Formats: sequence, C-alpha cells, structure tokens
Amino acid sequence: MLGIIHLRDLLKNTRKDVPLAQAVIWKTLSFVPTTRNALAQLFEFQSKHQHMAIVVDEFGDIDGVITLEDIIEEIVGEIVDESDAPLEVDIWVQPDGSWVANGTANIRELNQVMGSELPYNGATTVGGLVVEEFGDVPDGNTCLNVGNVRIEVLKVENERILRVRLYKLDDDLSGIFVQDE
Repeated sequence: MLGIIHLRDLLKNTRKDVPLAQAVIWKTLSFVPTTRNALAQLFEFQSKHQHMAIVVDEFGDIDGVITLEDIIEEIVGEIVDESDAPLEVDIWVQPDGSWVANGTANIRELNQVMGSELPYNGATTVGGLVVEEFGDVPDGNTCLNVGNVRIEVLKVENERILRVRLYKLDDDLSGIFVQDE
C-alpha cells in the first residue's frame, strides 16, 4: 500500500499530462495494532488530523480499517448520513405472533426484537445458527428449537437458508425435528 487518496482530491485533478500517481495528493497511511484502545486512537486521529487508519495484527497482517466515525459511533450510537445505504428490513412480525426473517438476519437484532436469547458466540446470522446447530444446510421442512425459540426453515436455495419463521416458546425445548407435511 502506498497511501490513501481522497475522492475529492481525485476529482479535482485536472492535470492530464501528469501520471495520476504524481498528480494527486497521497495521504500517509497510519497503521495501528488491533489491541489499540479506542480512546487512544481517537486522540491519535485528533493529533494527526486523520480520519482513517489501517488495523494490523501482531504479525503485520491487515485486519481492516478503523475510521473516526467508527469510534464516534461506538460512543454516541449509530450515525446515519447521506453516504449510508438505507437499512434493509430482515424481520417481519406475523399476525400469529411469530416472526419471519431472512437467513441473513442478525441474531443480536432478533434477540432484541423477540426478547429471546439465541446464542451468538459462533454464528452471527439466523441462517448460520441453523447450519451450526443442524450440522449442515437442511433441505427444508426442518424445525429446530434453540433455547426457547423454534426456528422453522421456510426456504432454502443453492445451499443457502433464505427464509425462516421463528416462534418464541414458553420453555427451553432444544432439539431438531423434521416437520410432516
């Protein structure tokens, strides 16, 4: 990596006779360890007048990017601005009191919406949880109880769980069973 180019600097470039690498202003990359405290990183961003840094692990491999906005959102909550895509709804309440969700629905969000305690220590999506609990992608017509939630697989396509129905149960009845049609 050579550096960071801001899009606004790239768009301002009117010099057609000079190679792009020389015509734009390259920002020096900052590398920070994964163990860096968020407050310390906030102060570093402030002192260096930067908004972004590359996060590296103990071996120097890149883990990702941290931005000033990421840190501020951890402090004050989600900041929605014009550059954020609108959130897609993944969970729908049904008239019978159940919930229908995309397989990509986040387990933490489901727990908040349903008041449930689905585990999220491995899988982060409900489809991933089904695969984790079942041991494979089910063919369909499969229900499993995870804690006090019954998850019914509604739609599977190309080895992906696309849609599930969730019911909150009164008791913890963990297990897997196939539904008869």
